[in-house]
Amino acid sequence: MPLQARLEHALGDGYALERELTPGGMSRLFLATERALERPVVVKLLPPELANDVSAERFRREMLVTARLQHPHILPVLHAGAQDGLHFYVMPFVRGESLRARLERERPVPIADAVRILGEVADALACAHEAGVVHRDVKPENVLLQHGHAVLADFGVARALEPSSGGDRLTSTGLGIGTLGYMAPEQVAGEREVDARADLYALGVMGYEMLAGTQPFAGSTPMRVLAAQLTEIPRPLDELRPEVPAALATLVARLLQREPSARPASAREVLRALEESAAATARPGPAAPDAKRPAQRDPYEFLLATLAPSDRVPPETAARMRTLFVPRSFRKGQAYQRAGEVTTHGAFVVRGLFRWYSVDANGNESILRFSEEGAWVGDLQSFSTGNPTPYYIVAIEPSEVLMIDGHSFERMLEASPDQGRGFRMGLQRSRDATERRMALYLHASAEERYADYAERYPWMVDRVPQHMLASYLGMTPETLSRIRRKLKER
Repeated sequence: MPLQARLEHALGDGYALERELTPGGMSRLFLATERALERPVVVKLLPPELANDVSAERFRREMLVTARLQHPHILPVLHAGAQDGLHFYVMPFVRGESLRARLERERPVPIADAVRILGEVADALACAHEAGVVHRDVKPENVLLQHGHAVLADFGVARALEPSSGGDRLTSTGLGIGTLGYMAPEQVAGEREVDARADLYALGVMGYEMLAGTQPFAGSTPMRVLAAQLTEIPRPLDELRPEVPAALATLVARLLQREPSARPASAREVLRALEESAAATARPGPAAPDAKRPAQRDPYEFLLATLAPSDRVPPETAARMRTLFVPRSFRKGQAYQRAGEVTTHGAFVVRGLFRWYSVDANGNESILRFSEEGAWVGDLQSFSTGNPTPYYIVAIEPSEVLMIDGHSFERMLEASPDQGRGFRMGLQRSRDATERRMALYLHASAEERYADYAERYPWMVDRVPQHMLASYLGMTPETLSRIRRKLKER
C-alpha cells in the first residue's frame, strides 16, 4: 500500500489528506483538513528509519507531555498517533514562513527583529523547561513566523526518538538526535542526560546566525563543523557587526559556551536579558500628555482605584488582590493572546499599550481596538464559553499588566459588588467606543473619523504607530498622512 494511503488509513475519518508539502528535513509533511472544524492542519510523518525502534506507547507518552504545553509561542500538538509502523502528529497550519526561509532571503536580520524573535523563542523554552520538557532540536526550521511573531514547533519529537534503553540512536549523519551546527557539545558527545542548557546553546547559534548573517561554526564537512565547535571560539558579534549592542553580543557569546555550566542558568534568565536589551535599543515613544498614565504609581493602587473609584478599599481586600493578580511584563511585539486559543486569564494594563486585531482568510489584518493603561485585555466571551478567541492581542510597546485567572476573577467580582461595578463600567466604555467607531465608519468621511479620534484621544494620536492607526480608522496610511498634513496647515 502506498505511504500516503497508509497514513490516511492511520488517521481515520477525522482528517482528509490533501497533498504533500515540501519535506521537512527527514520527515514528510502533508496538508490536511480537520473535518470536524473544517480547518487546515499539517500532518508530520516521522522518518521510518528513526521511528522503527520507537514503541507506540513511548511516542504517545512523549506527545502527551508536549500537548500539555500551552503558550503563545509554542505550536500546539492537536493529535498524535502510531499505527502500522507510522508515527505521526497533527499541528495547526501556519500561514507564514520559517525563520530558515527568512534567513535565506535576509541576512543579517535587523537587530530589533532578532531580539524579538530570540525573546519569543526564549519565552517558549522557559515555559517548556519549567514543565520539565527539553526541545533538543531548536533550529530556524522549527521556528515559524506567523504575522511576524515566532512560534516554536516540534517539541517532544527528539525525545521520543531517543532510545529508552540499549545502544545509541543515531541520525543519518552519525550524530545524536538533533541537527548539525545547532547541537550542543554534550549532545554531540552522546551524553544521556542532556538538560535545558542544550536548548540555550541552540538558541545562541540562532541568535548569532540572525545577527551576523552566518553560523558561528563553519566547515565544508560535518566533521569540520564538529571540530570547529569543540576547538574554536566564534568571532565576537560586535566585531562582525559593530551596531550590535555589547550586552546582546555578550549574551550570545555566553549561550555558545562549550561547558553547560558557563551558559545562562535558565531560559527565563535569557528572556530577562533580552527584554533589557530590547528596552535599551527601542526608540522611545512620545510622552503622552494624559495625566491618567501612571508613570510611577503603584500598580495595585492603580488597579484598586479603577475597580472601586469612589470607595475606600478595605485593607483585607487590598491584600487579597495582591495575591490574586500577578505582575507580568510584555516586550514590544509580544503576543498576549493568539486567535484560536481559549482565553484563561484576564489582565489589567498598568503601563503600556496593546492592539486587538483579527486576520481574515486572505491574511489581512483588521485592528479592532487599542488597550492602554487602565484597560483590560483578554476575551471574556472566550473564557465564558470555552470557545477559541478570534482575536490576537499584541503589545505595541513594552508593557506591564496584572494578570488573574478567569475563575478567580469571577469569584472576586461576585464577592465585591463595588469592584464588579467598576469592571462593568470599563467594559461599557469599551463597547461604547466600538459602537461609535462603527457608526463613524458608516456615516463619516475619513477626515471626520480622524478628527473625532484626535479629539477624544489626543494622547494616542502620536503614540499609536501611524500604519496601525490608519488601519483602525479604516483608511490607508497615505490618506492618514494627507489628512494630518491638511489639519496642521489650517
